[in-house]
Amino acid sequence: MKIDRIERTWLILVALTLLAAGLAESKPPGWPLALTVAGLIGFKGNLVIDRYMEITSLNPRIRNVLKGFVILVALLVMISQAIPDSLRSLTTLN
Repeated sequence: MKIDRIERTWLILVALTLLAAGLAESKPPGWPLALTVAGLIGFKGNLVIDRYMEITSLNPRIRNVLKGFVILVALLVMISQAIPDSLRSLTTLN
């Protein structure tokens, strides 16, 4: 049985998701973990955009919007590490 490109990409995404979950459970919160998670978000997002969704041949604007969203999510992870107390106060009901 031969694994095609989409199945291989899916398996890589599953493996990276399991890796990220394992890191999140085993490592204390801090900058190394936040940077690792942000990097995994960027890598997985690019895999989905380029290989799974196959957007490389479409309008570059669509691809750039999607890649910008991936970058934004990774930046939000780093911001949440930088100012956790401020975000906590904004998101609590007290």
